[in-house]
Amino acid sequence: MKSFLRDVSVEVSGALIGAFLISILFFAFSDFIFKAPNLNGKWYAVTSTDITHHKPFQDMVLIFEVIIHQKGENISGTAEKIAEIVKGNRFDYAYEKRVRVEVEGSIDRNFLSKDKVNIHWLEHGRKRDSSAFFNIIRFDDHYMFGKFNSTIANSQGKVEWVRDLSSLKKIKIYTKDILD
Repeated sequence: MKSFLRDVSVEVSGALIGAFLISILFFAFSDFIFKAPNLNGKWYAVTSTDITHHKPFQDMVLIFEVIIHQKGENISGTAEKIAEIVKGNRFDYAYEKRVRVEVEGSIDRNFLSKDKVNIHWLEHGRKRDSSAFFNIIRFDDHYMFGKFNSTIANSQGKVEWVRDLSSLKKIKIYTKDILD
């Protein structure tokens, strides 16, 4: 009987130590190797319209300044449309004429592939409110790229999110500093 109790206590102790070590490894991986993204702060969202029901919007590039607050996997914030480029002509909005946007979304963390960020925003336009949905891949805490769908003229296209406009890789804009 003593031998049986000793064998059981050894197995239980081994299982507890193994579970403890696996827990430590899991937390080390999640906190240090697969760190949570940090999307807090200022971003620029640059959209390029590929498909639209309103032909003047075709190939239009819009530039938004976005402030994101992240809490866990959820994000919220605001944005302002600061510039647009239509048919090669750029128009920068004065501060008092900027369109305001409410932003909310979530982060789908992936350990074996890039994180996905889903953002919905409500744009308070001059004529009416509209919505857009962004399906974005997070490459790092400074660069994201994806697609958007908007209720403005049933538009779709690509969107690039950067911390600094000089970091744009796929959507080209004029080099003039829009923050003058």
